[in-house]
Amino acid sequence: MSDATLIRDDQGENSLRSHLTAHFGTPRRVNLSDPDGNASPVELHIIRVDDMQIVVTEGMSVRPSLIGKGSPDGRFVELVMYLPDDWPIGQLLQYYKNVAWPIEWLCRIALSCDIRTTWVDAGTAVISNEGPLEPFASNTKLSHLLLLRSPYEFGRWVRPDGTIVSLFDVYPIYSEERDCLMNFGLSQLMSLFDEHLVSRVLSLKRKNTVLEWAESLYHEAVANEDLAKVNELMTTYSHLRTRLTFKWLFMEGARKGSIPLAEFAMQATAHFGLPFNDIGLDNPSLLMAFRFTKSDNFMRWFLDQFPRLFEIVGPVSLGIALASAASSHRFGMVDLLLERGVDINRICTNVGGNPLSITMTDDNQKAVAYLRSKGALTPDEIANSKRQSEV
Repeated sequence: MSDATLIRDDQGENSLRSHLTAHFGTPRRVNLSDPDGNASPVELHIIRVDDMQIVVTEGMSVRPSLIGKGSPDGRFVELVMYLPDDWPIGQLLQYYKNVAWPIEWLCRIALSCDIRTTWVDAGTAVISNEGPLEPFASNTKLSHLLLLRSPYEFGRWVRPDGTIVSLFDVYPIYSEERDCLMNFGLSQLMSLFDEHLVSRVLSLKRKNTVLEWAESLYHEAVANEDLAKVNELMTTYSHLRTRLTFKWLFMEGARKGSIPLAEFAMQATAHFGLPFNDIGLDNPSLLMAFRFTKSDNFMRWFLDQFPRLFEIVGPVSLGIALASAASSHRFGMVDLLLERGVDINRICTNVGGNPLSITMTDDNQKAVAYLRSKGALTPDEIANSKRQSEV
């Protein structure tokens, strides 16, 4: 858009200008033209109220609009957007894309018959940035426009010819908020807006209301091992498909001893195009999962999935894991480790002992007795036995 020019307005009793004046006071009317100087059929009314500018289109309602389909007042529509009080309007906007886009989009919607629109229900529509879904500008992540029939008193204008025109509020939203709207409905999105006190005035850096909410649903689904819900949420919200998320999901499977949950983490990783060994399950993480689990069945599955685990994590770490299992009376896991060839008497140099001596420092007689029954010796006993054999 080029420089805007103030022009005179009709003073008719039922003109849009008179309608807005009755509610807010006299608006400033702006006539827009394209870079070639051709006048646009869409004009704007600008009203300054408190800390905002209310921008209202005029010209869209010369013909019925699909946006108004299903509206009880018919299909004639004008648009309203709420901008900050200091937002520039009509200042060579085509050269300042970071501030031009709200006005440009109002005019594009008002003029276009084929703009990409999704209807949610009567009185609610979503318009997406065209091409690959990208933010409207480099200084924001907002990428969709939510159109709602205005709930305010001024949102219904009767033209001089008696035609009823509905004013639709235009709210820039994030892609995750659009997904929430399409999957959970307008009431859920409005509830999140109310919870986070989202203003009707455009804020380029406002909080994305859906991210934390979607994460809470995700954690609840994981806790309940509702894999269908986990998959639905991962598919819907891209921020749940990160390396950290997949890693956490696998670790939760280990902690809960849930083979289906851990298997799902591995399968989902592959499904979304991320090699499983790239999600951060490095050697320390594998060992952590190894220590997390309290399920013998999970441990057997785990070792089958990672047959090289023992040589990866090393004998010292395995000795510590064996001592940890014994100390917590997870004797089935002790047996499994011994079955897989872990040396029960291996010295764990970084802690100054071996599985039996580590367990004895905890004064855990039940664990000590079990390790003794499996042939465990203290480092001193091993040394004495070695000296005697040399004699």
